[in-house]
Order: sequence, then C-alpha cells, then structure tokens
Amino acid sequence: MDKAEALEILDPYLERIKKCVENGFNAYYVDYKSFLYRHSAISRACLIRDSILDLVRREFSDEPGIRLVETKNQLVVLEIKRTLLVRFKKLNARRCSSNIPTTQAIGYLRQTNIWGLPECVNLNAGYIPNREWTEISGIYVAKPIGVKINSWAIPLHDQPGYQPLLLVTPLKEEKSDRARLKDSSKNGRAGDERDNS
Repeated sequence: MDKAEALEILDPYLERIKKCVENGFNAYYVDYKSFLYRHSAISRACLIRDSILDLVRREFSDEPGIRLVETKNQLVVLEIKRTLLVRFKKLNARRCSSNIPTTQAIGYLRQTNIWGLPECVNLNAGYIPNREWTEISGIYVAKPIGVKINSWAIPLHDQPGYQPLLLVTPLKEEKSDRARLKDSSKNGRAGDERDNS
C-alpha cells in the first residue's frame, strides 16, 4: 500500500490520532511529575505508550470500522477498516520504532502476518521526543518495511492546528534521597550495624 492509499483511509482519523499521542505524552508529565528523575528513557517510553493507548481506547471505542486488538503477547494495535493496523510507539529521528527484537516485533516491521492479528498493512504512529524529553519534535504515521527502514512517513505535526508542546518542568536528574551504606562494622560488611561485642 502506498502513502496516498493509506492517507485516504487514515485521513478521517489523523487529527484524533495526533491528539491521543500529544495528550499521552503530556499525561506522563502530569501523572509522574514527582518521579521523572527516576525514569530511564525506556521507562518513559513505556509509560507514555500506556497513556496513549488509554486515550486511543477511549477515543475510538464507539467508532464503526475501528477496533483495538491485543495479542496474547501484548502487542496492541488499532485496526482501521480491516485494512490498516496502527501500533503506537516512540520513534527515532528516522521515524522508526525501537523494539526488543522478538519474532513478533520483527515480523510486524517486515509486514508479515502476526498470529492473533488480522491480515492488514502494519503502521507505526508515534512521537519523536526532543533530546531532553521535554517536548515532542514530531508526530508521524509510518509504514515500516524492515527493522530500521520505512517505506514512507506522514507527518501529523504539519497538519492544521499543530503547535509543539512545551512543558514547564524540564526533565533533569535529581539527587536521590537514598543514603549510601558505609563500612562501619568490625567484620567489614557494608551496612552491618549489629553489635558484635
């Protein structure tokens, strides 16, 4: 399926997909404001994805011709008109998703049929965060044709009404409140405070 054919099917839903991605990204910063310094990039991406999927579930739950499908291996996709499957992910600068290279993930990227999913064209919809993870640099829907390559990508941030998100709280490393254990025992074991007299 080429970009023009996909765009014809996706067009009625693109604005809503974009809003789910934007609002899912923002929800992470609202929900986890006190814990931002503790999260690795992988944790952030997973929590943002979960927020996006929650919004997608609510946004498209009553939409005719659209349903959310989940495999037993927890691959969750939005099926559109029995033609397209849309997976929501963090994207890199090449507009490709990062994945643990499981058979399922590689199969999805190579456009092979995945057990438990209907036979459709596989797409990724997602965001590219800026370096500090404080705003979205771009939102795209892309058709992967391999692990690190797309056939095409549709920029949703060029759609009317797009404004980059700027968050007031930049993501910084903060000092932990955890105390370090000192070697204060007679027997040399760190943190052993037993009285050995």
